[in-house]
Amino acid sequence: MQQGYQCPTCGAQVAFGARFCANCGIQLNWPAQQQMQPPPQYQQQVQPPPVYQQRQQSTESSQQGMFVRNTSGQGKLAIIPKEIKGWNWGAFFFGWLWGVSNGVWISLLSAIPFVGIIMVIVLCVKGNEWAWRHKKWDSIEHFKSTQRNWGIAGAVIFVVGLIGCIAYYFGLASLSATPYSLEPPKIEEGWVRLKIQNVGSIDYPSNFLELQSGNYKEIQEKSFLVYDLPSPDFILQQVGLNELKSSAFGEYRRVILHTVYLNPGEEVYRANEKYTMSQQELAEIQNERVNQLRQEYAELKVLGLGDTKIIDPGSVKTVEVNGMFPLVLTLKRQLNDNPVVLVKTYTFFNYDKIHILSFSCRVGDEGECRDIYDKILYSFRIK
Repeated sequence: MQQGYQCPTCGAQVAFGARFCANCGIQLNWPAQQQMQPPPQYQQQVQPPPVYQQRQQSTESSQQGMFVRNTSGQGKLAIIPKEIKGWNWGAFFFGWLWGVSNGVWISLLSAIPFVGIIMVIVLCVKGNEWAWRHKKWDSIEHFKSTQRNWGIAGAVIFVVGLIGCIAYYFGLASLSATPYSLEPPKIEEGWVRLKIQNVGSIDYPSNFLELQSGNYKEIQEKSFLVYDLPSPDFILQQVGLNELKSSAFGEYRRVILHTVYLNPGEEVYRANEKYTMSQQELAEIQNERVNQLRQEYAELKVLGLGDTKIIDPGSVKTVEVNGMFPLVLTLKRQLNDNPVVLVKTYTFFNYDKIHILSFSCRVGDEGECRDIYDKILYSFRIK
């Protein structure tokens, strides 16, 4: 028998917890403390070894930690770990897309105008907490890794977008700084191409219009397809007018190009540079141009060159022609009692030059001239 306690009467050894002494038969009344605790020798024998105690403590501690991490997805009952608190960049960059993926449905408010701006800020501050409460995560590390990936993806998209915007901006600047160039179309049969000095080129049908100068005979006799015009300006008119044929006086057709050279240091829009003008600005340009024409007509009248009046001041607008953006003024005028003439003037801005290309015909001949004038206009190229 293992050593325990001695009988207080006979001194014999008795087992721990025995109620009677086996030697003398006396009833044993142990103190309460002794009944609850075994002798020191027994305590040492029944205690688990230190290694087992450490392992058990580690297991209990691990179980307690696992209990905290697994509260994700339990809504209001979830305990928010300190490790996940902070700003959420994924919510900042992706808004409601991040919210839907992370179970935060209130993030859909970020898609609403005005409210969305405030909601994105709220998501950045509260996003981690809401995502932890509304979705089950494997661990804190899993949660932090996922949110980190959202943030990295958002940052990458932001940087790529920023680089794209910068490249687009400098691309437009480079395009604006490059002289405009567009290959002219194929010359149609019966048409002549004028290569205009320091300007570009334009085509016209030789059986419908002729060049107003002594050069027209050379063009007719030698049947030029391309003719180098030694001037930046020209006038095309109805065929036969150079020779004063009577048939030519029954019609009126004009295509006129005039180039204005700006002073050194002055610049205007590039030919291919798109610009916008308000209705008020267009109205001011129209009034200024109409008043200028009226003054010119008044001076011509004083010189005895007829009385020209503006019948309809028309309109002003911007259009696109071959990738260029001229300003177009349309009006109707009348010289004395002659038929009313329709005039369309296209103003092309190009660096230090302004090219003014105008088309005129009698109002009654507009149907006949419109298609041909359009072809001439769209054949116009600026170098």
